[in-house]
Amino acid sequence: MTEPAGNPLAGNPPADLPPVGSRPVSDFDYELAPEHIATVGVEPRDSARMLVSLDAARPPLDRVVADLDTFLAPGDVVVVNDTKVMPARLHLAKATGGAVEVL
Repeated sequence: MTEPAGNPLAGNPPADLPPVGSRPVSDFDYELAPEHIATVGVEPRDSARMLVSLDAARPPLDRVVADLDTFLAPGDVVVVNDTKVMPARLHLAKATGGAVEVL
């Protein structure tokens, strides 16, 4: 299956689409059901999913971390982010009296 022209994931967004840096953050808002939000890491860890983009001409591949070595060549560099998410919740009040919760 090939991705249609203009699919940003395929690396060729429509010509009339402004560059990402000049677009409002709201352009990237989307609905995500709570059951699709990871709250704990998957076990075994190498079964975690990853999206692999080989080049702009091909659609991205849905793979698992255990497959990572098949995409690496001698001299490639892998940067690992081992930061943790700090659980935090702020309960705020608007000047109008409305309640706001920030996660």
